[in-house]
Amino acid sequence: MGTNNRVAWGNCHVTEKQHYQTQIDLKITAWQCTCNSKKLPCQHILALYLILVKNPHLFSHNQPPDWVEDWLESCRQKQAKKTESETIVDPLAQAKRA
Repeated sequence: MGTNNRVAWGNCHVTEKQHYQTQIDLKITAWQCTCNSKKLPCQHILALYLILVKNPHLFSHNQPPDWVEDWLESCRQKQAKKTESETIVDPLAQAKRA
């Protein structure tokens, strides 16, 4: 398990061969887990968050692994698209409606 000022991450080992990659973006309250649970947030996300809150000393403070960095980049891109779609397309039309 690891954390920095932006994200917390960990691997939840279910069996010897099966584990889920779990990450939480602490800035925008987003999360992802590779499990196939229909509940959001899943039990792995909740467990990671509870461990972070109750036992922060168990987390190493370092750079996130590539799979976390990739997820953070996709979150940034989604946020940028959302912000872009919220901008006014035609200021004159907007002024007429006001």
